[in-house]
Amino acid sequence: MKTHRLTDLSIRNLKPQADRYELPDPGARGLYVVVHPSGKRSFVVRYRHVGVPRKLTLQAGISLAAARKLAADVGSLPCATSCMGLTHSCPREHLPESGVSSWVCYTS
Repeated sequence: MKTHRLTDLSIRNLKPQADRYELPDPGARGLYVVVHPSGKRSFVVRYRHVGVPRKLTLQAGISLAAARKLAADVGSLPCATSCMGLTHSCPREHLPESGVSSWVCYTS
């Protein structure tokens, strides 16, 4: 199945289903848009740290362009490289200068 590049309009038009689902963005490695049954949409970045899959949930309300930039920067964040599996909030001084106030990291 070929995946089309996501746009802000295509994300707004995603319909909720009975279960939460994720769609990959071919425009940014590891970036997914998550659509919840309530209709809420969010972004996550999936990556591996020491061979273990990780999921980094981006702050709600950011644009697709900001999510793509943050997905590209995920490897350089201290919390992304040091998170060892517990829910972890990134300190403000670790964040890129993009106006995003927090990252939350979960293992999956």
